[in-house]
Amino acid sequence: MKKLALIMSIILVLFTVSCGKTTEIHLFAMDTLLDIKLNGNIPDTLEADSSNLVTTLEKQLSATIPDSDVYNFNVSDSGCTVSDETNTILELSLEVANMVGGFDVTIYPLVELWNISHAGDDWTPPAAGEINDALVHVGADKLSLNISDSQLTKSDPLTKIDLGGVGKGWATGALATMIANECPDAWGTLSFGGNVAVIGEKPDGDFNIALRDPFGSGLAGELHIESGIVAVSGGYERYVDYDGRRYHHIIDPSTGYPSESDLASAAVYVSSASPEAGAYADALSTALFVLGSERAVELIESELLTELCGCDVGLVLIKSDGSISTHGALEGCFTEY
Repeated sequence: MKKLALIMSIILVLFTVSCGKTTEIHLFAMDTLLDIKLNGNIPDTLEADSSNLVTTLEKQLSATIPDSDVYNFNVSDSGCTVSDETNTILELSLEVANMVGGFDVTIYPLVELWNISHAGDDWTPPAAGEINDALVHVGADKLSLNISDSQLTKSDPLTKIDLGGVGKGWATGALATMIANECPDAWGTLSFGGNVAVIGEKPDGDFNIALRDPFGSGLAGELHIESGIVAVSGGYERYVDYDGRRYHHIIDPSTGYPSESDLASAAVYVSSASPEAGAYADALSTALFVLGSERAVELIESELLTELCGCDVGLVLIKSDGSISTHGALEGCFTEY
């Protein structure tokens, strides 16, 4: 017997308005929900501007929209020229792959093979031989990015990329930056899939960002932050139950199978709300979920993650045994329920 579950958001925003009117914008983009909640003077054009921004990004980064940068690369035998924005996203994605591990944009052959996010009633797990065949075409070493002319090439004609693990983080940061520019006196939050950005200064204290309990329908606790972006990855977000076993959507690029680390959830906080910081947080939440708690703690304590992101970084790690730990910039900033 198979059961398919899809949870659209794994972060909740505990949004309390101290005064004035709250403007809410709800959109659907990149196969997930985008919710913006702002207090202050909000121009009538903000909803259209937000929609245009994420639509433009989706047309560049989607693996399934014809003529996107990613689509054009995937159907080519040797590579193609990409936009400056895609070029930057690829550059930082390759940094995470090379410096951290656990994250690889060339994982698309495996994503297509498992097809967990769009599984139908007839879904079955792929055979070991199919996984091994797909793994042959996976690996960041098969890519070459010429930053100066935005030329992305591949040594294997069957290598394909997927920016789904970094694109929403970039979009979250880009939206937060746009909103801050268009609404300089506003404060609030935006939630996009597993990413939340806080905007402006909350007049009555920190923003409270609640993390879902990866083992049930409740909450694990809440973060207290003044600025920045939080990205969360967990095996409970999208999964398929098949023949008594659960298969989640986060694939370990080293094995070709859904990750089997000791983590049930990995939350990464970055103190900046720039597009680059959002992309790093998004990619790192996936990478650390795959690598496991011991390696995640080593990386945050070595300050490599701070150097990589160019801002303060914090972690909330929820292990499969239910234990919760905080690290880096989030020490003392999390209330466990």
